[in-house]
Amino acid sequence: MRKQPSLLSSLRALPPTAWILFAGTFLNKFGSLVAPFLSLYLTRMGYSVAQAGFAIGAYGVGNVLATVVGGYSADPRGRRRTNLMSLFSGDAAGRAAAA
Repeated sequence: MRKQPSLLSSLRALPPTAWILFAGTFLNKFGSLVAPFLSLYLTRMGYSVAQAGFAIGAYGVGNVLATVVGGYSADPRGRRRTNLMSLFSGDAAGRAAAA
């Protein structure tokens, strides 16, 4: 009977591209932890629970809309161009909101 490789040796055998995808996915999912802490932060800053809930709801609606628009845009423009547009428009929106 052939011995099955260990989990650690299987992980070490993965190509660098898989590790880059893993790191990106980890950071993306780790960033989604912001929402619960955002509600705590907002309520401690003096906003009401309803206002904090509205901010979290707006964040969720924005995520859904971004997914739909990004998916729709990726077909005619390509994934790379759509990702670049997303990064730059997100930066512009953040700067406009901070001003």
